[in-house]
Amino acid sequence: MQVSIRDPILSISASWGGTTNPSPGTYSYYYGTSVSVTATPSSGYYFAYWLLDSTTYYYSNPITVTMTADHSLKAYFYYSGGGGDGCPTLFVWNGTAYVDYGVINIHNPTGEDIVQEVAVKAEDVSISNYKAVFRLREGWEGLNFSESVIDQVKLYAVDKNGKRYLCPLISATHSSLGNVLPQLMASDDYKVQTLLLETIDLKFVVAYQNVQGFAFVIEGCNMFKM
Repeated sequence: MQVSIRDPILSISASWGGTTNPSPGTYSYYYGTSVSVTATPSSGYYFAYWLLDSTTYYYSNPITVTMTADHSLKAYFYYSGGGGDGCPTLFVWNGTAYVDYGVINIHNPTGEDIVQEVAVKAEDVSISNYKAVFRLREGWEGLNFSESVIDQVKLYAVDKNGKRYLCPLISATHSSLGNVLPQLMASDDYKVQTLLLETIDLKFVVAYQNVQGFAFVIEGCNMFKM
């Protein structure tokens, strides 16, 4: 009996600040096909990196994907007004690995803090003993410099009706400074500086059932480097 083999699927997506060619969507290719995908930034944005399945590629644009299995490919971009570099990248622990949620744009040439929110899928958040782990990393490999000042972070659990429940932040560990929990608890003048590739590991209490998703909120600033 002849067995039919399904053609592998390539799912393409892009963060804010650009698109791809082929455009974001789901495509079927013959087994073994080499597919070239190009990231195209919008005005004022630059290509940052690809996330192919769980592997990051910083310098390959276009990127070539060999279709011997299903693949997921996402292009990430960053904003650079007049030459600005960096900003924090958000990672979410799913129980086995960190899921890359991309660069959070907190650029502001005035130096004033701005607030950004990232929607996080419930299936990407591992809850262990009522706790969830997130990570912020400043910039990405390949930059010469990046610096952000972070004032406050918050996490909300969202139910099926869109109602939000605050998940208390109980731990914040900076890769160079150690405990920075007091600095990140409130919107005030007590802030944390992060330099290129430094990280902050965050732990939140999640004591809610039937969570449909999460909202990660960050307040801070990355000034343009002119």
